Amino acid sequence: MKILFVIAFVGCVAFPNQAQERRIPQSEFERAFKESYNIVTIWNGKAFRKRLSVESRSPASGYRLEQVSEFDGRGATRMIYNEQVDGRPPRATREIIGIGNTHHLRDVGKTVWWTRSVGKREEMDYHRAYVPDPFEVQAVRDHFIRSKFQINSKQTAFGVLGNELIKNETATVYKTTEKITGTEKKTGLPMETSAVMKYWFGPNGIILRSESVSTGRIGNDHFFLRIIGVWELDETIAISAPGP
Repeated sequence: MKILFVIAFVGCVAFPNQAQERRIPQSEFERAFKESYNIVTIWNGKAFRKRLSVESRSPASGYRLEQVSEFDGRGATRMIYNEQVDGRPPRATREIIGIGNTHHLRDVGKTVWWTRSVGKREEMDYHRAYVPDPFEVQAVRDHFIRSKFQINSKQTAFGVLGNELIKNETATVYKTTEKITGTEKKTGLPMETSAVMKYWFGPNGIILRSESVSTGRIGNDHFFLRIIGVWELDETIAISAPGP
């Protein structure tokens, strides 16, 4: 599974106010979600970091990935990936520095860098700052991409859980749920998968945290996927091209 990916990441502390969930129409959620894409504009000139951790389990394998993306506020970016497969020790796998229209890449632990020219590099890298889409987090999503299922039913719901405090910032917590049932076309086995996604939107709609948990089943095979994202300002971030 290509998106089977977690390392539990605790990047902030949230204090719930125990408010009851308020159901909202999809259009209201989509407005708030769309506003979060303004993160680059609202934090323009400010250095910030996104930490993404992913954990997946399937009958074939278990996989964990930690990805750190840094943005220096002046157009330069740095991404570092750490992964762990099937219980083996975690290992840093790749570092990518983006400056101008060039990516500088290396396998972490190696001294050799190579470069790759990229058109619209800055625009492409900033897509990594965005929050995961709520309909791309199902545990058996990879199978949907390959169109292996006949979908029989799909249920979605949207809500607001109230306000919470994250690092002295008041955030409004949104929640989406999606449940899908169907049949695997090749085998005729029943399939079901469900996901719960939460978003913490701070001042000006800035995304501060996201969490999703999905479980799925194909016949007697079970799947699990958890994704956690944390966004934070950090004026100490400095990025420069690697030396010769």
